[in-house]
Amino acid sequence: MHEPIDLHLIGGCGSSGTTLLAHVLHGTHDIWSGPELAAFHHRALFDEDHFHRNLYRCVAGQGLRIGLQVGTLDFPLVPGVFFQGRDYYGVPNVDDEHEMLQEAADLPALLRWMKAKMAKARGIEDHFLWLDQTPKNSVCALEFLQSVPESRFIHLIRDGRDVAASLSARYAREEPGHDESAYVLASIARWCFDTRAALRARDEPGYLEVRYEDFVKDPLTWTNRILGHLDRPAISREDLENRESPTDLSVLLNGAKPTWTSSPSGPITTKAVGRWRGRFSDKVMSCLRDFRFTLQGEPREYHFGGQLDELGYV
Repeated sequence: MHEPIDLHLIGGCGSSGTTLLAHVLHGTHDIWSGPELAAFHHRALFDEDHFHRNLYRCVAGQGLRIGLQVGTLDFPLVPGVFFQGRDYYGVPNVDDEHEMLQEAADLPALLRWMKAKMAKARGIEDHFLWLDQTPKNSVCALEFLQSVPESRFIHLIRDGRDVAASLSARYAREEPGHDESAYVLASIARWCFDTRAALRARDEPGYLEVRYEDFVKDPLTWTNRILGHLDRPAISREDLENRESPTDLSVLLNGAKPTWTSSPSGPITTKAVGRWRGRFSDKVMSCLRDFRFTLQGEPREYHFGGQLDELGYV
């Protein structure tokens, strides 16, 4: 009989604090994180009847992609990418992909294989808790918790207005050439979609909701609340302030983030809370709150202002 996999997820919209939380937890007790894996947002992997076929499609770069056209910008709400940071996780080439397909007969086998490859690549000899910090884990939070026994999901939620201010600046740098409004609306759409997807798991026992604003205001209390959710002991303020990582924390960044207001390895502050006010006037934000969109095949209408109100961001 197998012991629990001890693989858990952090998720939430981009720029909501997932990397910050990974920096805080990585190296605490037996917790290991790493660069964004981008594997667990594929709902097809939770289809037991067609698991192996769907895994092959993901490996072949044919995972389901859900896009949203915002002006001239074709924006992926669900990206087709599968398995990033492969050098870190010990799966760098096509031979490893072949081994994955041979060894992973079902989802538990895939997770155990991934964790064993990571342990070998990182030189981890003892049992460890793997905490993947991919924001898009939000897409399949419910499916993951229902499919993986004793799993945990930590949902980072941040004010969608601050998210829009941060992400839109990043998108403008990464995909230049579009109207500024496209970057802002794409950021809002991502926040609406990712947050709503993760909220589907709210009633699951493995779900924990963490507000970015609460975390940066009182990081010790919230770090210990999260550690308790992961069945790990609490730490002291001194432990938090003097935390040391067993590896180079730069690997968690998955590339430079020039729009960030601070480094996630630096002091935790509240200075980014409410920063949207320096980017959007009240008049512009009033118009943005009215933004709505739908997706093909979904009866739901996403409404930015309505979701802000529902989550208490007024």
